[in-house]
Amino acid sequence: MKKAGIWDDAYEGEKQQWFVRTIDLIRSRFHFTTDFATLGRAYFAEDYVIEEAPLRKNVLKHEGLKTWLPMLADRFESVTPFDLEAYGVDRPAQRSGDF
Repeated sequence: MKKAGIWDDAYEGEKQQWFVRTIDLIRSRFHFTTDFATLGRAYFAEDYVIEEAPLRKNVLKHEGLKTWLPMLADRFESVTPFDLEAYGVDRPAQRSGDF
């Protein structure tokens, strides 16, 4: 990932939990460590190529998305963030091995 220019030092610090969980989530899809920087680039960088054929086949064919996605964005903007402490809920004890 360093060689590909998508390494973030925060993956060893404040983003380590996210990084480890993301790697765990996608590792079964990749056969080589270099696949994380190529096939998995969209997880770690903002500059990745979206292939035109799958985009047309799986996304652009749904005309409703032009309406639904802005509606969804508006709804997300209006949602009050859920915070356990704000609702008086104690955080569960973290089990050994959990991140």
